[in-house]
Amino acid sequence: MGPILQKLLDLQAIDKDLYKLLRRQKARRRAVDLQESRIRQHTAQRDDLKTKEMEKRKLSDMLTLKMREVEERTTKLRDALNKARNNKEYASFLTEINTIKADNARVEDHGITLLTDIETLSQQIEAIDQTLAEEKTRLDELNESLGEELGKLAGMVEALEAKRDAATEGISLGNLKIFNALSEKHDGEAMAPVDQAGRKPPYTYTCGGCFMSLTPEHANALQSRDEVRQCDSCHRILYVLPEDDF
Repeated sequence: MGPILQKLLDLQAIDKDLYKLLRRQKARRRAVDLQESRIRQHTAQRDDLKTKEMEKRKLSDMLTLKMREVEERTTKLRDALNKARNNKEYASFLTEINTIKADNARVEDHGITLLTDIETLSQQIEAIDQTLAEEKTRLDELNESLGEELGKLAGMVEALEAKRDAATEGISLGNLKIFNALSEKHDGEAMAPVDQAGRKPPYTYTCGGCFMSLTPEHANALQSRDEVRQCDSCHRILYVLPEDDF
Protein backbone atom coordinates (compact mmCIF):
# COMPACT_ATOMS: atom_id res chain seq x y z
CA MET A 1 0.00 0.00 0.00
CA GLY A 2 1.38 3.38 -1.00
CA PRO A 3 1.81 6.43 1.27
CA ILE A 4 -1.38 8.18 0.08
CA LEU A 5 -3.72 5.34 1.02
CA GLN A 6 -1.70 4.52 4.12
CA LYS A 7 -2.07 8.09 5.42
CA LEU A 8 -5.80 7.94 4.75
CA LEU A 9 -6.04 4.57 6.49
CA ASP A 10 -4.18 5.96 9.50
CA LEU A 11 -6.57 8.89 9.53
CA GLN A 12 -9.53 6.51 9.43
CA ALA A 13 -8.21 4.66 12.49
CA ILE A 14 -8.31 7.96 14.37
CA ASP A 15 -11.75 8.82 13.03
CA LYS A 16 -13.19 5.47 14.10
CA ASP A 17 -12.03 6.10 17.67
CA LEU A 18 -13.25 9.69 17.48
CA TYR A 19 -16.73 8.78 16.26
CA LYS A 20 -16.96 6.07 18.91
CA LEU A 21 -16.33 8.71 21.57
CA LEU A 22 -18.79 11.10 19.95
CA ARG A 23 -21.47 8.39 20.01
CA ARG A 24 -20.81 7.84 23.71
CA GLN A 25 -21.12 11.57 24.30
CA LYS A 26 -24.36 11.69 22.35
CA ALA A 27 -25.82 8.73 24.22
CA ARG A 28 -25.02 10.29 27.60
CA ARG A 29 -26.41 13.67 26.57
CA ARG A 30 -29.45 11.94 25.12
CA ALA A 31 -30.31 10.61 28.57
CA VAL A 32 -30.25 14.16 29.95
CA ASP A 33 -32.22 15.49 26.96
CA LEU A 34 -34.92 12.85 27.45
CA GLN A 35 -35.19 13.68 31.13
CA GLU A 36 -35.47 17.40 30.35
CA SER A 37 -38.10 16.59 27.72
CA ARG A 38 -40.16 14.69 30.30
CA ILE A 39 -39.96 17.66 32.65
CA ARG A 40 -41.09 20.03 29.89
CA GLN A 41 -44.03 17.76 29.05
CA HIS A 42 -45.14 17.53 32.68
CA THR A 43 -44.70 21.30 33.10
CA ALA A 44 -46.83 21.99 30.01
CA GLN A 45 -49.49 19.59 31.30
CA ARG A 46 -49.45 21.30 34.69
CA ASP A 47 -49.74 24.76 33.10
CA ASP A 48 -52.72 23.59 31.07
CA LEU A 49 -54.47 22.19 34.14
CA LYS A 50 -53.66 25.33 36.13
CA THR A 51 -55.19 27.50 33.41
CA LYS A 52 -58.37 25.40 33.44
CA GLU A 53 -58.51 25.53 37.23
CA MET A 54 -58.16 29.33 37.25
CA GLU A 55 -60.90 29.69 34.62
CA LYS A 56 -63.28 27.53 36.66
CA ARG A 57 -62.41 29.43 39.86
CA LYS A 58 -63.22 32.73 38.12
CA LEU A 59 -66.53 31.31 36.92
CA SER A 60 -67.26 29.96 40.39
CA ASP A 61 -66.56 33.39 41.92
CA MET A 62 -68.90 34.98 39.37
CA LEU A 63 -71.66 32.50 40.28
CA THR A 64 -71.13 33.15 43.97
CA LEU A 65 -71.46 36.88 43.38
CA LYS A 66 -74.56 36.30 41.28
CA MET A 67 -76.12 34.16 44.01
CA ARG A 68 -75.49 36.91 46.57
CA GLU A 69 -77.19 39.42 44.32
CA VAL A 70 -80.10 37.02 43.88
CA GLU A 71 -80.37 36.56 47.65
CA GLU A 72 -80.49 40.31 48.11
CA ARG A 73 -83.16 40.59 45.43
CA THR A 74 -85.14 37.74 47.00
CA THR A 75 -85.00 39.42 50.42
CA LYS A 76 -86.34 42.62 48.95
CA LEU A 77 -89.11 40.74 47.14
CA ARG A 78 -90.14 38.97 50.35
CA ASP A 79 -90.37 42.33 52.09
CA ALA A 80 -92.44 43.63 49.21
CA LEU A 81 -94.59 40.50 49.32
CA ASN A 82 -95.40 41.08 52.95
CA LYS A 83 -96.34 44.68 52.15
CA ALA A 84 -98.40 43.88 49.05
CA ARG A 85 -101.41 46.11 48.81
CA ASN A 86 -103.57 43.72 46.82
CA ASN A 87 -103.72 40.20 45.45
CA LYS A 88 -102.35 41.29 42.10
CA GLU A 89 -99.16 42.71 43.65
CA TYR A 90 -98.87 39.70 45.90
CA ALA A 91 -99.16 37.28 42.97
CA SER A 92 -96.63 39.27 40.94
CA PHE A 93 -94.04 39.25 43.72
CA LEU A 94 -94.65 35.58 44.45
CA THR A 95 -94.22 34.64 40.77
CA GLU A 96 -90.89 36.51 40.59
CA ILE A 97 -89.68 34.86 43.82
CA ASN A 98 -90.53 31.38 42.48
CA THR A 99 -88.83 32.15 39.16
CA ILE A 100 -85.70 33.32 41.00
CA LYS A 101 -85.75 30.17 43.14
CA ALA A 102 -85.87 27.96 40.04
CA ASP A 103 -83.04 29.90 38.37
CA ASN A 104 -81.05 29.89 41.58
CA ALA A 105 -81.36 26.12 41.87
CA ARG A 106 -79.77 25.74 38.44
CA VAL A 107 -77.00 28.16 39.39
CA GLU A 108 -76.36 26.23 42.60
CA ASP A 109 -76.11 22.96 40.65
CA HIS A 110 -73.68 24.57 38.25
CA GLY A 111 -71.69 25.92 41.19
CA ILE A 112 -71.47 22.46 42.78
CA THR A 113 -70.27 20.99 39.46
CA LEU A 114 -67.63 23.70 39.22
CA LEU A 115 -66.40 23.06 42.76
CA THR A 116 -66.13 19.34 41.97
CA ASP A 117 -64.18 20.11 38.80
CA ILE A 118 -61.87 22.49 40.68
CA GLU A 119 -61.16 19.86 43.31
CA THR A 120 -60.39 17.27 40.63
CA LEU A 121 -58.06 19.68 38.82
CA SER A 122 -56.32 20.58 42.08
CA GLN A 123 -55.68 16.91 42.79
CA GLN A 124 -54.29 16.41 39.29
CA ILE A 125 -52.01 19.44 39.69
CA GLU A 126 -50.81 18.14 43.05
CA ALA A 127 -50.01 14.76 41.48
CA ILE A 128 -48.06 16.41 38.65
CA ASP A 129 -46.19 18.59 41.15
CA GLN A 130 -45.08 15.42 42.89
CA THR A 131 -44.04 13.86 39.58
CA LEU A 132 -42.16 17.01 38.60
CA ALA A 133 -40.27 17.02 41.89
CA GLU A 134 -39.24 13.40 41.30
CA GLU A 135 -38.24 14.07 37.67
CA LYS A 136 -36.17 17.12 38.65
CA THR A 137 -34.41 15.08 41.32
CA ARG A 138 -33.67 12.45 38.69
CA LEU A 139 -32.28 15.14 36.36
CA ASP A 140 -30.01 16.45 39.11
CA GLU A 141 -28.78 12.91 39.74
CA LEU A 142 -28.13 12.40 36.02
CA ASN A 143 -26.23 15.67 35.71
CA GLU A 144 -24.16 14.79 38.74
CA SER A 145 -23.38 11.24 37.63
CA LEU A 146 -22.71 12.14 33.99
CA GLY A 147 -20.90 15.41 34.57
CA GLU A 148 -17.57 13.82 35.37
CA GLU A 149 -17.87 11.26 32.56
CA LEU A 150 -18.82 13.91 30.00
CA GLY A 151 -15.85 15.98 31.12
CA LYS A 152 -13.51 13.05 30.56
CA LEU A 153 -15.06 12.29 27.18
CA ALA A 154 -14.68 15.93 26.14
CA GLY A 155 -10.98 15.77 27.02
CA MET A 156 -10.52 12.57 25.05
CA VAL A 157 -12.34 14.02 22.05
CA GLU A 158 -10.15 17.13 22.16
CA ALA A 159 -7.00 15.00 22.26
CA LEU A 160 -8.14 12.89 19.32
CA GLU A 161 -9.09 15.96 17.31
CA ALA A 162 -5.58 17.33 17.84
CA LYS A 163 -4.13 13.98 16.79
CA ARG A 164 -6.37 14.00 13.73
CA ASP A 165 -5.22 17.49 12.72
CA ALA A 166 -1.63 16.29 12.83
CA ALA A 167 -2.50 13.17 10.82
CA THR A 168 -3.93 15.23 7.96
CA GLU A 169 -0.53 16.72 7.18
CA GLY A 170 0.71 15.51 3.82
CA ILE A 171 -2.77 14.64 2.53
CA SER A 172 -3.86 16.71 -0.47
CA LEU A 173 -6.83 19.04 0.00
CA GLY A 174 -8.79 17.19 -2.70
CA ASN A 175 -8.32 13.78 -1.11
CA LEU A 176 -8.97 15.19 2.35
CA LYS A 177 -12.24 16.76 1.21
CA ILE A 178 -13.42 13.43 -0.20
CA PHE A 179 -12.29 11.59 2.93
CA ASN A 180 -13.95 14.03 5.36
CA ALA A 181 -17.29 13.89 3.54
CA LEU A 182 -17.28 10.08 3.55
CA SER A 183 -16.13 9.89 7.15
CA GLU A 184 -19.02 12.10 8.22
CA LYS A 185 -21.48 10.09 6.14
CA HIS A 186 -20.32 6.69 7.40
CA ASP A 187 -19.50 7.54 11.04
CA GLY A 188 -15.73 7.46 10.70
CA GLU A 189 -15.49 4.68 8.15
CA ALA A 190 -14.56 6.51 4.96
CA MET A 191 -12.58 3.57 3.60
CA ALA A 192 -13.30 -0.07 2.86
CA PRO A 193 -11.09 -3.03 1.89
CA VAL A 194 -11.46 -4.84 -1.39
CA ASP A 195 -12.51 -8.41 -0.62
CA GLN A 196 -11.52 -11.15 -3.05
CA ALA A 197 -13.41 -14.42 -3.49
CA GLY A 198 -12.49 -17.49 -5.49
CA ARG A 199 -9.62 -20.01 -5.45
CA LYS A 200 -8.36 -19.15 -8.90
CA PRO A 201 -8.94 -16.54 -11.61
CA PRO A 202 -11.25 -15.05 -12.55
CA TYR A 203 -11.77 -13.81 -9.01
CA THR A 204 -14.79 -11.85 -7.84
CA TYR A 205 -14.41 -8.70 -5.79
CA THR A 206 -16.69 -6.94 -3.33
CA CYS A 207 -16.55 -3.78 -1.25
CA GLY A 208 -15.89 -4.53 2.41
CA GLY A 209 -18.08 -1.60 3.38
CA CYS A 210 -21.33 -2.16 1.50
CA PHE A 211 -20.63 -5.72 0.22
CA MET A 212 -21.59 -4.79 -3.32
CA SER A 213 -19.70 -6.17 -6.31
CA LEU A 214 -16.61 -4.40 -7.63
CA THR A 215 -15.12 -4.59 -11.09
CA PRO A 216 -11.69 -6.22 -11.41
CA GLU A 217 -10.46 -2.83 -12.60
CA HIS A 218 -10.49 -1.53 -9.02
CA ALA A 219 -8.44 -4.44 -7.70
CA ASN A 220 -5.99 -4.35 -10.58
CA ALA A 221 -5.45 -0.59 -10.27
CA LEU A 222 -4.86 -0.75 -6.52
CA GLN A 223 -2.14 -3.36 -7.05
CA SER A 224 -0.02 -0.95 -9.05
CA ARG A 225 -1.18 2.59 -8.24
CA ASP A 226 -1.35 4.57 -5.03
CA GLU A 227 -4.51 6.56 -5.70
CA VAL A 228 -7.97 7.27 -4.38
CA ARG A 229 -10.52 4.95 -5.95
CA GLN A 230 -14.07 4.83 -4.70
CA CYS A 231 -16.67 2.09 -4.54
CA ASP A 232 -19.28 2.51 -7.26
CA SER A 233 -22.09 1.87 -4.75
CA CYS A 234 -21.24 3.41 -1.36
CA HIS A 235 -18.39 5.62 -2.64
CA ARG A 236 -16.03 4.63 0.19
CA ILE A 237 -12.33 4.90 -0.63
CA LEU A 238 -11.04 1.44 -1.51
CA TYR A 239 -7.79 -0.10 -0.33
CA VAL A 240 -6.04 -3.46 -0.41
CA LEU A 241 -4.64 -4.89 2.80
CA PRO A 242 -0.90 -5.71 2.67
CA GLU A 243 -1.59 -9.40 3.20
CA ASP A 244 -3.97 -9.50 0.25
CA ASP A 245 -2.29 -11.02 -2.74
CA PHE A 246 -4.22 -10.64 -5.99
